[in-house]
Amino acid sequence: MEKILIGGVLYFARNGDLESASAMIGRNKEKIAINEQDNNKRTFLSYAAENGSISSVRLALSLKADPDICDKTGMTALMYSTKNGNTNCTVELLAKIKNVDVLDKNGWSALMHAAAGGRRMDVMLLLKRGALKELKNNENLNAAAIAHIYGWKELHTFIKNYGKENRRGLEKLEDLKSLLKKI
Repeated sequence: MEKILIGGVLYFARNGDLESASAMIGRNKEKIAINEQDNNKRTFLSYAAENGSISSVRLALSLKADPDICDKTGMTALMYSTKNGNTNCTVELLAKIKNVDVLDKNGWSALMHAAAGGRRMDVMLLLKRGALKELKNNENLNAAAIAHIYGWKELHTFIKNYGKENRRGLEKLEDLKSLLKKI
């Protein structure tokens, strides 16, 4: 079956109109090339995650969108989601990604992006999923140091004190959703 290029879908997504983009995909589900990238190597999934559109994220994932695709800057959909505190999208993406510790071109992981924005829920989910808090970016800063620099003192302490005994693999979407309800 021939795949349909989704340039129009990406145009709407890039401009924040996820409703129109999702409608276009919905009309062509069987033929859509869901992992197509724009000039910045962004996918529909990365725009949906950045904008916090849980329905668009679920639609893309149901069509086998690859959550591990990186854009020109090395950012993944998970990084965009955590950077913007789109926790519901983060939950969905964590259930599908292969590597939670991918680094962008600045050496930042999703955990570091969440820490910079003070996104405690996303930080907690990432750590529970097994994100490495010890990773350092190109400026030799780890997630705890980033939280501190950005003024998130309590989050800095939380990340710093998060121990290996607390680490529990959360591989299933149900585990992530149940953790989110407890928080």
